[in-house]
Amino acid sequence: MTLDDIIHELRTSTGVPKEALRAGVAEAVEMRARIDALAAKLVDGVWLLPEDEQLLFYGLHVLAATRDTAIWPRLADILKLPDADVDRTFGDGAVETLARLILSCHAGEPAELLALVADGQVGWHAKWALFQAIARLASDGRLDRALVAATLDNFEREELADEDSLAWIGWVDAMSHAGLTDLEPALRRVWQKRVCAHHSEADRVETLRILAAAAAEPGDAHELDRDGIRAIDDPVEALRWVECIQETGAGEDETTSDPRMGLTEDEVDWLGGFLTSTQVPDTAMSLEMVDGFFTALIAGPDVVRPSAYLDAIWGGVEREAPAFDTKEQAEYVMGLLMRRWNAIAEGIMIGDPAPALIMDFGDTLSGQDWADGFLLGLDYHESLAATGKIEKHTDRLIEPILALAGPEVYGSRISASRREKIVSDAPPPR
Repeated sequence: MTLDDIIHELRTSTGVPKEALRAGVAEAVEMRARIDALAAKLVDGVWLLPEDEQLLFYGLHVLAATRDTAIWPRLADILKLPDADVDRTFGDGAVETLARLILSCHAGEPAELLALVADGQVGWHAKWALFQAIARLASDGRLDRALVAATLDNFEREELADEDSLAWIGWVDAMSHAGLTDLEPALRRVWQKRVCAHHSEADRVETLRILAAAAAEPGDAHELDRDGIRAIDDPVEALRWVECIQETGAGEDETTSDPRMGLTEDEVDWLGGFLTSTQVPDTAMSLEMVDGFFTALIAGPDVVRPSAYLDAIWGGVEREAPAFDTKEQAEYVMGLLMRRWNAIAEGIMIGDPAPALIMDFGDTLSGQDWADGFLLGLDYHESLAATGKIEKHTDRLIEPILALAGPEVYGSRISASRREKIVSDAPPPR
């Protein structure tokens, strides 16, 4: 495979691209600049296109398999990203993946990793991964156990994560796998934190078993190997967990994505994230608000052309436009918006409306963004505004949306049960 073939396959494959991953190892030096550039964009707040996100994910595994330490500074910056960004980039296996990338690509003094553990910018995914990497380095004799013990002791005494943070699970992993029996009193205090409330007695017995085994045989890494806490030698082996998810979840997208939506669930998540990203002005609508806005524009009596309303999505004509990273990103965003528009229009036309994109169902303000967008969309229908129905709350279809928008618009609060009923019925029929 040529380098271009490898890049294309890593970007576009719908399954784990085994051949391209293994071919990529031989081309890692040439690939690194491309992967580093994508990582830099991620760190700078660019909402990567799905294909670029996939290339970054697979490309980091290729570089890790070659022990490419030149990528470490960028990886260290990724560790400081918000948890939501880390989760979006690395998926369900974020902790194990980051731990293995750290062990493969870290350059410099191991003590640098101990400092990252205490860094307030580092979220729970990365902290958990760092704890696992530290345990491995201690087991391999590359990091002094006394230094690890002091770091874990300080983390617990200073409470460097809140009670609900999954970083504490990483702390337990590191303490037990490193065989730090002197920290057992601290372990029992950690077990009292809310995040450990779901741990069974069997879980705690297993932790103590690992602790005792590691203390008895400090250099025995088989427990760490069993848990996948090791450097990456083969990118395909390291991505076996992805393959397992794909195998067990085969066909899931087709069954969980309502065809009336016009977008897959992944596309809804991507677009919703982009509209709240740093690339978009603070004045921009949320995806929920856009959805209500589109519904009103389509369902109302007048024809409203895109040139009349697109600026409103970003906050109005006087507002700055999104800072699109590339032409391809701009086209992707507009393509998703137009597909959603077409899905709403088709649903209204055939009398089977697309489900409204209302987030956080059950919240006390559930549906308010959607209603705000809907009411804004009504302003674009001059013939409707002339009737005065909106202001007088007399239209049987508009009145529930006014109620959903809140007391500032409606004049009074509505009960949670009524809000739930309105949300479940949105959007209104034409």
